[in-house]
Amino acid sequence: MNRLFLKEYGSWSVMVISYLTGLFIHRGSFDVTAISVFLALALFINSKQAFTLWYRQKERMYLWGFVAQSLVASMVLLLIFGESILRLLPFCSVPLLYMVFFVYRGEHSLLTELLGFATLSLAALLGAFVATVEVDYRLYIATFTFFAAGVFKVRVQLRKGLKERVGMLIYAVVAILVYNIIGVSLFILLPIIDNAVHAITLYKTRLKVTGWIELSKSVLFMLLVLYLYR
Repeated sequence: MNRLFLKEYGSWSVMVISYLTGLFIHRGSFDVTAISVFLALALFINSKQAFTLWYRQKERMYLWGFVAQSLVASMVLLLIFGESILRLLPFCSVPLLYMVFFVYRGEHSLLTELLGFATLSLAALLGAFVATVEVDYRLYIATFTFFAAGVFKVRVQLRKGLKERVGMLIYAVVAILVYNIIGVSLFILLPIIDNAVHAITLYKTRLKVTGWIELSKSVLFMLLVLYLYR
């Protein structure tokens, strides 16, 4: 059972921050419904571990672990939202695409990693849906755009190549353009300044310190969204 627990703590923090952001921006409360949806979402995210083990080892027990977690999570959401859940159906394509790219392009392909963050960012959409039963597309795009910057920062930290550094700076510009297009305050992107500084200076930190920096940026993002998102 311990092997079926996803130990990607960065992924968990993105999911939790995204969910709370979506829930609280629409003044939702962390009641029984919100907790139930959160647990269902946690099952979906955790099912990645079983899927990964099944893909690598081809053992049926892991496939059943993936299927069981996905089915239980789906049933919980269906019981809570009923027919309203159909509004979120188009977004099922995001985790499905992630699995396809995971298998055919590899876990560390740029597109695979971006789709992974797109999947985790769906938590913001679900949090908002709990509070309003409406699909907040702008919040989802804003959340994904912010957290996707982490993909480029990690590549800079690991490879330190000119291509990765330029890619991070280009993405920062793209993020600004996206926020302008969807009409969201650019101040919410303030934490990404750290990504740009890192790409330019290649400042060094311990891996543990980097983790705390990214977590702090995530919390700051949530607070900025709560105060500046319209």
